[in-house]
Amino acid sequence: MAGWFIDRFGPRRALFVGALMSGGGFLALGYTTSLWAFGCIYLLVVTAGANLGFSYALSTLINNWFYRRKALAMSVFQAVDSFLPAVLVGAWPWRLPR
Repeated sequence: MAGWFIDRFGPRRALFVGALMSGGGFLALGYTTSLWAFGCIYLLVVTAGANLGFSYALSTLINNWFYRRKALAMSVFQAVDSFLPAVLVGAWPWRLPR
């Protein structure tokens, strides 16, 4: 479905829609009262929005933007996309309250 959406409407609109879905899903998670609602919203809205907007659409934008160094651009994007969250989690001060 993400590929069809990106082909039909373009990666910029997919990025916008994915960001809205992901952000709206995170806001909706604050109002959930059951585990089932939390799971459904997180799996269906947040994850789908994050994949549509930040994985597939950004890959398509980078693939369309670069012509001569396409392989280098895609490999750098994939490396940063995988490495940056690990660095951010490791840099966060994880202390338990006393």
